[in-house]
Amino acid sequence: PAGVRCEWSSNVVGGNLLTLAQMSARLGGHIAPGIGDYAYPELGCPPNEQIVRMAADIARQEGREIATPDDARALLGLPAKSNPV
Repeated sequence: PAGVRCEWSSNVVGGNLLTLAQMSARLGGHIAPGIGDYAYPELGCPPNEQIVRMAADIARQEGREIATPDDARALLGLPAKSNPV
């Protein structure tokens, strides 16, 4: 609806999330790579760090910046993380 901000993300259960990364980035959505139980066997079962780097590269190719944890909190309307004393 007009005037309502909507943040959305793509997700794949049991499959390759990177296949949706380019479209999600192009259309203004988000993805959370490296989370879940899919091992990406078609890519040789890389570690999560490599999957996250690949997704970040795809997003940057589409002109998107990578959200920091503080950016994500702000997008979701969550309070800033407090520093332990």
